[in-house]
Amino acid sequence: MADWSEFDRRQRASSEPDAKRASFEETCSRVFTSPDGRDLLQYLYALYVDRRLPPHAPEAVLREAEAQRRLVADLEKARDAGLERMAARPKS
Repeated sequence: MADWSEFDRRQRASSEPDAKRASFEETCSRVFTSPDGRDLLQYLYALYVDRRLPPHAPEAVLREAEAQRRLVADLEKARDAGLERMAARPKS
C-alpha cells in the first residue's frame, strides 16, 4: 500500500505539463467538442454522474461509482485544458 508521499509524488507528476498530457488534452478537446463526442460525453455523464445509488449501497459500489464520476470529470477537465491550449497557440 502506498503512503502519502507516493500520492504526493503522483500528484506532482500528473500536474506537470508534458507532451503526452498536452497531446491527450488536445485529443479530448477535438473528440468531445464534435457532435458525436458531445453525445458520448452526455451519455457518460447520464450513465455515471447522474446515477443515484441507494443509501444502503455497499462501500465497494460507492467507491466504484466515485471512480466512474472522477473519470468523466477528468475527461471534461482534459477537454477544457486542450481547448485553452489550442486557443493560446499563435495563429499562423
